[in-house]
Parts: sequence; structure tokens; C-alpha cells
Amino acid sequence: MINIQFITDFTCPYCYVARASLLKAVSEFDGEVEIKYLPYEGTPVGELQADVYHDPVRRQQYRKYLSKLCRELLPDAKIPPRVVPRPYTRLAFEGRCFAEDAGKGDAYTQRVLDGYYKEELDIGQPDILSQLAGEVGLDEVEFRTALERGTYTRIVEQLEADTIAEVRPEKIPVILIGDNIRLDGGAYSVERYKKYLEQAQDDQIKLAISGAGCGDNGCGI
Repeated sequence: MINIQFITDFTCPYCYVARASLLKAVSEFDGEVEIKYLPYEGTPVGELQADVYHDPVRRQQYRKYLSKLCRELLPDAKIPPRVVPRPYTRLAFEGRCFAEDAGKGDAYTQRVLDGYYKEELDIGQPDILSQLAGEVGLDEVEFRTALERGTYTRIVEQLEADTIAEVRPEKIPVILIGDNIRLDGGAYSVERYKKYLEQAQDDQIKLAISGAGCGDNGCGI
């Protein structure tokens, strides 16, 4: 069994593309893999929200590092999506906790990501999240109530605090594959992720690789 920790935010395009590529690699890999997603909010609640859509620097970075993989894996994706400002994602992460408790964490995550990047929906809004939750078979009323009551707020806060303390991410995604491979930033090809999965089975290999990603101050290498 290869355990993967994937530190991510719903509004990080590098995370979105990396997830699509990694999931395809896992589906083609001859071995058992378990992925655990951990929250890292690109814009914590209360901080100034960025206008990513009208940012020429980010657009240039996205074209340079993500366009090829998007054409191959996510041809309908709009990167960046026309959602201004970039949404807070705390509620989306709380919704993921609700979905995980109902056994639909992955389905919910994919629907929220597609809603943001393909349909350009504001996933910071409870009404939108509740609608998307209902589309994957979750009870919309119970879901919305959990968000309103903050049922999972403390859980998300603790998960994020633990992730920051233990992983110390400077940019995302951070992908920890087994105990010996760490990828900071970056979105790589399916074949490259398959290679990392194979290398994770060899205790003699230690890798730490840095690529472009989303950080507190925007996108960078």
C-alpha cells in the first residue's frame, strides 16, 4: 500500500490539474494506493481575496505550466475561471468533511472542482455548495444545516493547523508519496506520476522536487 498525502485548495489550478493527472496514474498503476486530501486555504477567511481572472502574471504562469496537461486531461477547464474575486474555500472544505462522513468525499470533491473550473461557479457560496452536494447524492438540507451550524469548522481548522505544522507547505500542491517522495508545487504528466509511484516502493530512493504552484503571495516556482 502506498499512502499519499495531497495538500490542496479547491481554487489552486495546479492542484486541480495535478489531481487529474495523479488519479489517472493511480488508475493505471499496478499496486494499491490510498490518497488523503488535506486542506490548505489559498485565501484564509477574512483576508483580501485576489482577482485571479484579471491577473496577467498568473495567466502567463498558467499557460506556461498547465496548458499542455489541460488539453490532454481537462479540455473543458477554464483556467483561470471567471469568478471574481477568488472564493474563500473554508466552507467547501467543511462540505468535504460532511461528504466523507457520508462516503462521498471523492465524488463531492470532483463535483466542486468541476463546478469551479468548468462551470465557473462561485464555490464560496453555501447555496452553490449545497446544490453541488445534492447532485452527488448528499442531502442538501442536512448539508446546508451543517455549514450554517459550523459542524465541521473546528475539524477543518485543526486539519489545516496540523498540516501547516507538520508539512510546512510554502506552495501547493504538496504531494507526499509514501515516506520518501515530496513534491512541492507542480503538475506533472501521468507517466511521471507513475514513475514516482514506482519509486515510492524503493526505500533507497529519496526525492524532493519543487515546481510551480500557488503560495501566499500568488503563483511562483
